[in-house]
Amino acid sequence: MYEILQTEKFAVFFSFMIGAAAVAMVSPLCKGDECYIKKAPSIGEMKKNTYHVGHKCYQFTPITVECPAKGVIEAFSSR
Repeated sequence: MYEILQTEKFAVFFSFMIGAAAVAMVSPLCKGDECYIKKAPSIGEMKKNTYHVGHKCYQFTPITVECPAKGVIEAFSSR
């Protein structure tokens, strides 16, 4: 049993497995936009924070409105 551990073929195979494991640990599991979680902030967070966009600052006040009959409404999702 221990003789197989001292062969050159085992050394090459073991080195390959260590290298493959290192690459698997370093490479990301997602690509592009899949890496970002698109989730709307909570209403409480929107009320208490000031947002800096471009050269202006904004404070948001949430207001409930009716959904439009036409047009696209983008839903936020958490994965």
